Amino acid sequence: MRLLSAFVAFVLIGSPLFAADAPVDRDNKPIPAAAELAKLTGDAAKGQASFATLCGICHQVNGAGIDFGPNLSDIGSRKTKENMFESILDPNKVLEPGFESVLIKLESDETYMGMIAGETDSEVTIKAMGGVKTTVKKADIVSRTKQPMSLMPVGLYRALSTDDLVNIIEYLAAQKKK
Repeated sequence: MRLLSAFVAFVLIGSPLFAADAPVDRDNKPIPAAAELAKLTGDAAKGQASFATLCGICHQVNGAGIDFGPNLSDIGSRKTKENMFESILDPNKVLEPGFESVLIKLESDETYMGMIAGETDSEVTIKAMGGVKTTVKKADIVSRTKQPMSLMPVGLYRALSTDDLVNIIEYLAAQKKK
């Protein structure tokens, strides 16, 4: 768990690998602005496969994937394609309510980064990447700091081609309230 937390902190603090300058895809080709990407039509079936591989490690659609980030089962009813592209290209632009990250340090020098999944008078439950929940005693907490950034890594789009990105958004745009 500590190794995962260290990795997450490394990614979120901003390794050169995940720097968010001019966005380029995995082929090192420039990615158009969100407004331009939104005008493109992708292949939703291919998008579903790419989503399962990359996005499903943190998000769920209709019960498939891991329950960590926002559930995207009805995202097509809540967001425009342009908004969805913006969320991938700049995950820190708009943080979804309830998904703010927190860094908790314990007296034992253990550190946890994730979201608050539950809290009582005596305990706090943190949900970390992968959906893993850890409960700690409040009495053991040395510091609890709200983080000003998303837990979604900046630069994640670099693992995709622009076509893959457009296909994923086409798939997500089709996810409507039932």
